[in-house]
Amino acid sequence: MDEREEFEEKEEYEEYEEYDEEFEDDEDDREDDWYYEEPAAPESFDEQEYYESESYESEAFDPEEFYEHDPDNEWTVVTQGFYEQYGAEIQRSMKEYSQEDVMEEYEEEDVEERERIFKPKKKRRKKHYLLKFLAFCVVVGMIIGIGLSPIFEIKEIKVEGAANNKSDQIIKSSGVKKGDNIFKVRRSSVEESLKKNAYLSSVDIERKLPGTLTIVVKERTEASFIAYGGDYLILDSRGYILRRAEKKPKLTELTNVKITDMNIGEQIGVKDSETFEKCLEIISSMGTADLFFKKISVKGVMVRAYIKDNFLCKGKAENLMKNMENGNIKSILRDLRKKGKKKGTIIITDDKYCSYSPKVE
Repeated sequence: MDEREEFEEKEEYEEYEEYDEEFEDDEDDREDDWYYEEPAAPESFDEQEYYESESYESEAFDPEEFYEHDPDNEWTVVTQGFYEQYGAEIQRSMKEYSQEDVMEEYEEEDVEERERIFKPKKKRRKKHYLLKFLAFCVVVGMIIGIGLSPIFEIKEIKVEGAANNKSDQIIKSSGVKKGDNIFKVRRSSVEESLKKNAYLSSVDIERKLPGTLTIVVKERTEASFIAYGGDYLILDSRGYILRRAEKKPKLTELTNVKITDMNIGEQIGVKDSETFEKCLEIISSMGTADLFFKKISVKGVMVRAYIKDNFLCKGKAENLMKNMENGNIKSILRDLRKKGKKKGTIIITDDKYCSYSPKVE
């Protein structure tokens, strides 16, 4: 091989090495392209103007400066790719925040601080508690003084609602006297004093200034009696024991009643209370039905109501009540009198049917 051929072969080899180096550099650049992207221009700007502007040149990424090896600050490929992709947007947002948001927050804090410092203080009004208390005491003292003055002494005492009781006896039992202060009389004390009178069901008082006091009462009336231990217990229409009498009264007598409790001024206690209450209702309805039963005998659930000793109505208490209210018993008695029937039994059944038997059952 002569010198010319050797030179050409050497020169061709050097060109091949240069081409091989250029090919390897291009391949490295292609491998770096997967994590490098140029920052996108904002939509409000023209793309061509943005890439030609100075701001783009300042924000553009410099690979040579970025890839300088710094042993004290090693960057991973992922970190480098993230910064290359979003670095410009981060820098731009930081600039905007520092210029607008920081100032706005500072202004808000400044305003709050100034309001706190220069906020006018509320003027505290002086409260004269002592004077108010003294004024209150004076007013109360005047009211008490006027109320206890002789102007409001009781000069007249009246009683309303008393038909079977003497007014003088009620006034005496109430404990109220003329000359007492009208405001010192309490209804509870008057009621407690008159509670011993079994004929009074309720007590109230009324004041008419300056000196008139009225005692208002509601009375119980005698309705029936029960023979008990040789005496007679006088009852009202609700079964309250009004008194114990030695003489037999002209009232409806209740027989075959088994007493379990007995106190003057209280309701009587009996064994069959339900039937007994029905009998009391019958006695209360006699005036409305224009009937009078001389005696009512209770035997179990059956009731015998005697118009005369040998003339009676027989049936359950509720059936007897219904036929009294609708007038059936009154009509039957009228028909029997017209026929001259003076004794017998009117039998009242559950089906509202009434029958007559000449026998006294």
